[in-house]
Amino acid sequence: MMKTVMSSIQKQLIVLSALMMVLAGWQMALAKPVTVTREYTYRASEADSKLTSRTIALEQVKRMLLEELGTYLVSNTEVRDSALTKDEIVTYTSGWVATVVIKELWNGEDYYLKAKITADADEVAKAVALMHEDRETSAELKRLRAQNSDVLKEMKRLRKELADIKSSAKSGSTAKVASVQKDYDLAVARLSANEGIATTFDGRWAVSLICEDVQKNGFLVKGYALNFFADIKEGRLVGKVGQSGQPASMTMVGILHKDGAAQINVQGLTGKSEYTLKHIQPGKLYSYRMRGKFTQDNGRASRIESRPCEAVFIKQ
Repeated sequence: MMKTVMSSIQKQLIVLSALMMVLAGWQMALAKPVTVTREYTYRASEADSKLTSRTIALEQVKRMLLEELGTYLVSNTEVRDSALTKDEIVTYTSGWVATVVIKELWNGEDYYLKAKITADADEVAKAVALMHEDRETSAELKRLRAQNSDVLKEMKRLRKELADIKSSAKSGSTAKVASVQKDYDLAVARLSANEGIATTFDGRWAVSLICEDVQKNGFLVKGYALNFFADIKEGRLVGKVGQSGQPASMTMVGILHKDGAAQINVQGLTGKSEYTLKHIQPGKLYSYRMRGKFTQDNGRASRIESRPCEAVFIKQ
């Protein structure tokens, strides 16, 4: 699928012809997903409403699911051979997998939630490894997880403070109750905001990844065009080229934010040496990062390191 990039016209022809071939015959490989299911019941306090109770229950059941999935990844995928800690694996997984609520009940006192995570364990493991290499993404995921933990602790403190104020019945307690309740509601809002998921871009996207010819270390590195599909679900992007583990294969994973900003990581095994920066032999591991922007219909991302490459995304 690799071709030397000679001109913009040739590039367009390559892209169009390859896309037509791919659209006609490409099929998604059947995944072998792993499913983890957990349930959680939250007993509402005097500070809670149905909405705040649901937010807290959802956060807690997600943590249980991620811990369970993290344990599975450590035991059954290539992640076990990495230098990542269990906590890092859980943190990075939180930025990749999506939680699906199966059942929820509210009786005025207890909020019950049953939820699941279904994911291709090998693909999640690859995404975890790539996110670990991307300092910006990994730092953001760690920040969000730590922030959520801090918010949960703050909410617990505020619930206790509110209960103590109401039980004391001191003069001026009404104003104090209102103030603490406001702080509590704001804390719940912060927790809910951190769980925001971009679904605007969900669907299948045709991808054209073009890397120009470049002179590097005194010799020509040939350009190429790759055309494939990527799927986006709840802000998580994944696309593949070739057969995983074989030369000239590639996996693209990314995270899309609600404003369309995209952080993308690419990892693969090299193909023919003339297309590589150091003319290395086929089958060597490589990885790089891309940053981009999406709208509802199209997107574009540029490679950050080493050589100029650009990916164009078109919604199908």
